[in-house]
Amino acid sequence: MDFDISKIKYSVVDLRRQIKLPKKLTPGLAEFIGIVIGDGNIDYRKNKHYEITIIGDKTLDYDFHTKRIKLLVKQLFNIEIKTKEFPQANAIRTRLYSKAIVTFLIYNCNMKPGNKTKKKSLIPYIIKNGEGPIIKAFLRGLADTDFSIRFKKRNDVKKNFGQHHYPIIVGHFGPSKKFILDVSELIKKAGFNCHIDSPKKYLNSTGKLYQNYRVNVVGKKNLIRWM
Repeated sequence: MDFDISKIKYSVVDLRRQIKLPKKLTPGLAEFIGIVIGDGNIDYRKNKHYEITIIGDKTLDYDFHTKRIKLLVKQLFNIEIKTKEFPQANAIRTRLYSKAIVTFLIYNCNMKPGNKTKKKSLIPYIIKNGEGPIIKAFLRGLADTDFSIRFKKRNDVKKNFGQHHYPIIVGHFGPSKKFILDVSELIKKAGFNCHIDSPKKYLNSTGKLYQNYRVNVVGKKNLIRWM
C-alpha cells in the first residue's frame, strides 16, 4: 500500500531534523503501529502539540526500548530518539515530538490519538486489510508490549502422561470487547488458533469489579511457531 504524503506539513524543527516519512506500508511500520497501540499513546492537539509516548517496564523492556524501538524509529523516520528511566516506578519511556510523524500516523495510517481505553477499536484498517507479513509484523509489535507466556498444569489421563505443563500465550487488552475481537481475528489470519475469555478484575482503588478481555493462544505447537 502506497501513501500520499504530499499534504503532510512539517514543522520547522521537523525540517531541521530532516525527518522522512514512509511512502508505503512495510512490516517495520506495521510493527511500530503495534508497539504504539500496545504500550504507547498519541497526544494530538492541532497546531499546538504533537507527541508519541511509549512506556515500558524498566527491567523487562530496557533492551526493547533502547534497541528495537530506537532502530525502528531511525529506519522509518530518520531520527534518533532517547529514552528516559524512572527508577522509583521501575519504568522506561520513549518519547518523540514531531508534527509530521503524528499527522502521518493519524491521517495516513488511521491511528487514533487520545485515551485508548475510550476507543472501541484501535486497529487501523490498513492493518486489518494487510497481507500476511503486515499482519504478523503488527502482531509482533503488539505482542512485545501486551502479551505474556504462562504455563498451566494439566492432568492428561487419556494419554497416561500424568501431570504436565502446557504453554499459553496471553494477550491482555482491558475492557474493549471490539478490540479483542479484532485482535483474535488477526491472530487467526496469521494461522494460529486462539480463544477469548473475559475475567473480571477487582480494583482496590474503586472497590468495583471491571470486565477485562484476554486472547489466548494455547499449546506447544503454537508456542514454537509464535516464537
